[in-house]
Amino acid sequence: MKKLITLCLFLVMAITLFSQDWNDISIGIIPENPNTNDEIVISVSGQTTSNLISVNTAYTITENGTIVVQTEVYQGMYAVVENFEAENNIGSLVAGSYEVVANVDYFVINENGDYTQFDNKQGSASFEVLEADYNQIIFGYVTSISEDGETLPIAGATITVMAADLEIESTITDENGFYELAFYYDWYGPVTVVCEAEGYNSETVTFFPESEEHELNFTLTPISNPEEIHLFGYVNFVTENGITFPIEGATIRIDQLSDDEFATTDENGFYEITFDYIWNGPITAICELEGYELQSVTFFPDGPEHQLDFTFVLEDQNLILFYGTVYGEDSAGNEQIPIEGAIIRILELPDGEFVTTNANGYYVFYFEWPVWGPVTVECSAEGYVTETETVWYPTDMIEEVNFSLTPISDPSEIFLYGYVNGLTNDGDLQPIENATVQSVVSGEFATTNENGYYELSFIWNWDSAVVVNCVAEGYESETVSFFPENQQVELNFELEPISQDFGFLIGHIGSNVDWYFDDGTNIENAFVHVSNAMYEAETYSDDNGIFQFELPPAGGYSSYTILATAEYYEDTYVDYIEIGEGDTTYVEVVMQPAYNLGDVDDNGDIQAFDAATVLQYSAGMIEFEGWQIWAADVDGNGQIQAFDAALILQYSAGLIDEFPINAGINLIDESNSGCLNSKDEEAYIEVFVNGNEMTLFFFHPSLNCGLIADWSGWLEDDIFYVEMDNIGQPTDCECPFELTVTFGPFEVGTYTLDFWNGDFGYPIFTIEE
Repeated sequence: MKKLITLCLFLVMAITLFSQDWNDISIGIIPENPNTNDEIVISVSGQTTSNLISVNTAYTITENGTIVVQTEVYQGMYAVVENFEAENNIGSLVAGSYEVVANVDYFVINENGDYTQFDNKQGSASFEVLEADYNQIIFGYVTSISEDGETLPIAGATITVMAADLEIESTITDENGFYELAFYYDWYGPVTVVCEAEGYNSETVTFFPESEEHELNFTLTPISNPEEIHLFGYVNFVTENGITFPIEGATIRIDQLSDDEFATTDENGFYEITFDYIWNGPITAICELEGYELQSVTFFPDGPEHQLDFTFVLEDQNLILFYGTVYGEDSAGNEQIPIEGAIIRILELPDGEFVTTNANGYYVFYFEWPVWGPVTVECSAEGYVTETETVWYPTDMIEEVNFSLTPISDPSEIFLYGYVNGLTNDGDLQPIENATVQSVVSGEFATTNENGYYELSFIWNWDSAVVVNCVAEGYESETVSFFPENQQVELNFELEPISQDFGFLIGHIGSNVDWYFDDGTNIENAFVHVSNAMYEAETYSDDNGIFQFELPPAGGYSSYTILATAEYYEDTYVDYIEIGEGDTTYVEVVMQPAYNLGDVDDNGDIQAFDAATVLQYSAGMIEFEGWQIWAADVDGNGQIQAFDAALILQYSAGLIDEFPINAGINLIDESNSGCLNSKDEEAYIEVFVNGNEMTLFFFHPSLNCGLIADWSGWLEDDIFYVEMDNIGQPTDCECPFELTVTFGPFEVGTYTLDFWNGDFGYPIFTIEE
């Protein structure tokens, strides 16, 4: 139900977003009349019709003085009006006229947590930068003296003009050690100039200006006796309710040192690192660990000993975090003590991830929620009875799960052995290889060999029964509970086949893009991997692009996902595939080329070099790989000619914005009404023509409430085929929908529409001049 509510909210929001009359964006420039010494703040602001998640912004300055600001607005799933503002701090500009061109892309989160762009707004503004007033110039050289008396320039030294404790202006020396700095002197008191360089002692000169220009040269001396700094501290994770857990394995390094100088936290979250402080400047300490946001602190040391603690936050806010403590009775049974090394597992995680408790019995476990339902948290420790806890999806993404384990009283080691056989359809027994036999209490398990034989040892508490579970693929599991009479027990299993029939998955792999050497209709020898939380299998497509699987039925959270990989094509996923008992499911997998038209050197850009390379191939001077032949045939005539090279050159120069092969019929626009009120009409379609575009209107009284339409269309002779697939999450309700989709441009002529294999007839539409 939570999944359905989320999806419905998304659909309501999507309707609001696409129907909203967006406000134009605003551009602000601070200060209003900047000069060449000012830092300029350019802000872009506007409104969203959804709760704001984040705003990213960046800028570039072109050669003609245009400042291009690119802003991305990411929005959530709740339809509320909210303002946003993004700022760019731009350093001192030279005097002149500037134009700001702002481009704002709006993105919305979908039900899978991915972002999709749905709108774009643009705006512009102009401003002037004036020459700054200044009445003082200082200049000079920064050097050092080598051991043999040679004068050496110091590049990159920082020169700073100060008034009291206020920084006025600063600059750095060039490769010759030269600097020049202009500033406006308008205070009563001396001017202080500070010269600093890494590895050298800093120098300071204070004077009262008596003229407009001042030559100040600095000769810096190397730091001969560097101070040794001992940095230490703790790295912790703090939950929302204030509980602190130490983080083991975090890396702490000093940004000014080499990458091979670092420290790592121990089980108590403690670290320490000692290094020589040989630069005149702050120390930047960086703390990082996979799964947590990087922490960075910059400071000036106040002595040889410095404590610096870090507090982590999760990097991926979509992860679930479990934390807690594990205690058990001491040997005398008098008090609870923390258990170090206890294993915490989530039984539903397919890869068997786990964490262990530290010396204080603490653990922190973050993971992706594996199923649409509860998870089982298992805690086991040597000498204690294993316990489990069932937890539903926590609303605040954080859950505290504590364990108090019971010691095993008078434990003994049990040696279990035997055979696992399965019944065939004829009633015969055959050994089952790779069956799992597991002690439910201790968690220890063994797998059978090719003869169905297994051996299993585990610790048993004589105060309770031994519980053993046997599981094998394709068979009903069996659980046995008994009190052993001695420490060696033979236990055999005869498993019955799962009564339900398998389902069939039949698919076809192709592409909508024609290759020079492959028309894309069928992609042969593609590797196909199908999996869900409990089962996986793999195969290859045949020469007709066909693949087939026989799979256990799947529904709900255990639906299947297909991953298709093939040479020259991008990896392609198809999700939410349901396999019914005894049913056959058909899937079409459409793959896209992994290379771009015109980019024959595959460097990500279409350049004049690509045109020259194509020209060499057309003249027989070089050879191409298969994908390069496809990428070079930009006019789509099946030949690589000088004309293809000319088109690529025009594209790289901005004279054309698409290649002839791409100038086909494309999806132009679409809309989705979302769930409407109940109606009794039959499903129907209508076709409208506007210029060289065709719009299809589709009404249906009972479609999946979670419908997200994925449209495709292609032309064969004079028949235009249109398909619509539902890529939304499966739901348990249906409702009426109104959907529209527009394709174009069409050439002049009369066409027949084939939608859903003619379920609504074959309407004819005409494109006129």
